[in-house]
Amino acid sequence: MVKVTLLSDVKRDGLSLRNAGAGLRADKEIVLEAVKQNCHALRYAVEALQADRDIVGVAVKQDGTTLDFVAEELRADRGIVLEAVKQNGLALEWAAAELLADREIVFSAVSQNGLALGIAVAELQADREIVLKAVQQCGVALKDAVADLRADPEIVLAAVSQDRRSLEYATEAIRRSTRPLQLIVEQHPSTEVRVSCRGLSGVEVAFARCDFDTPAEELLSRVMDALPAGLGRPILVLPDGIILDPLGIGLLVLQLPDGTMLEGSTFAPLSVQELFGLRPAK
Repeated sequence: MVKVTLLSDVKRDGLSLRNAGAGLRADKEIVLEAVKQNCHALRYAVEALQADRDIVGVAVKQDGTTLDFVAEELRADRGIVLEAVKQNGLALEWAAAELLADREIVFSAVSQNGLALGIAVAELQADREIVLKAVQQCGVALKDAVADLRADPEIVLAAVSQDRRSLEYATEAIRRSTRPLQLIVEQHPSTEVRVSCRGLSGVEVAFARCDFDTPAEELLSRVMDALPAGLGRPILVLPDGIILDPLGIGLLVLQLPDGTMLEGSTFAPLSVQELFGLRPAK
């Protein structure tokens, strides 16, 4: 009778398991129903059931941080930990030490929460793919990357695009360096265009809206105003390789495939339509 009553109680409120006696907290059926209703009921189960893979699997799929209540052997269970970090990347904190070096687990963790990068082993904090994924999810995760990657233009740009505050974690050299940014125009049925400003990785950093007849220099001014502060000296590049230097509005520089730079023409009199009419919009 007591079990029937408790089963009914935990189905309504899983945390009512805390009021049960040890014998009932050792009953798998009761604990499983409690955890299904509220995964945090796992903390009130007896140790033997905190090591039960069925029960723990239900809990970590609801909230990965319940890994904190799990028996030591299951914190080293790759399948359980993978499920936990997919739900909450910061659950990596409670994984066994050897799994902090597991690339798949860490990649899954930073994909869900970039700040999990700070929990991973140093070797994976130097893994470019993992760091890029982390900063795309949470720009501030840049703080936990190795110095070489905090000086990587693509990674810093991805971090700043996600959170401008992350710039403070970039190396001083990268903050001062020249930054190539590509301008891509998206035409609309009306006379309006949207000009996307993207890093070389394709990540959008800023955008500006204008009309076909907007002067080119006005477009550049809008783009410059929209760019994150402190990203160094931006150089804006058209899809065909023409480089626009916003610091010298009259300067048009053409970089040939062999690296030769030709200077001299001006784009100041051009409209946005003429500027991007040099080739089909992409």
